[in-house]
Amino acid sequence: MKLYITDRELPPLCGIVIKPQFLGVKMTHLTLASQTWDTLFIDVDESIPEGSLRFLPKKCNKICACCPEHPSMHQLHLLVELYPELDGKLRKAFMKGESVGGILPEMWEHGSEAGRDAV
Repeated sequence: MKLYITDRELPPLCGIVIKPQFLGVKMTHLTLASQTWDTLFIDVDESIPEGSLRFLPKKCNKICACCPEHPSMHQLHLLVELYPELDGKLRKAFMKGESVGGILPEMWEHGSEAGRDAV
């Protein structure tokens, strides 16, 4: 099952779609933690509360993030929650002002309809 955390409008039946602002709600965490997700597609957004993504790497087989090449400090913290094994590389790139695009295993490109072929 696919999980999308985004404000984008997606085609019907593409997967479960959660708006970023609902990640601060305890019921949302219980729902997300009770499933194993094939793929997480996430817009790393300023409205996502820090600390709300920590459990997702254990519950998702694959993570595809969409974020700016040069993230804000808040977005960096969210990326570290999603990719704890890349903590040092992400922070180093942030401090040097380098792009994080080459560090992340897979990016979710804006405008693409990721995962529609396997609905």
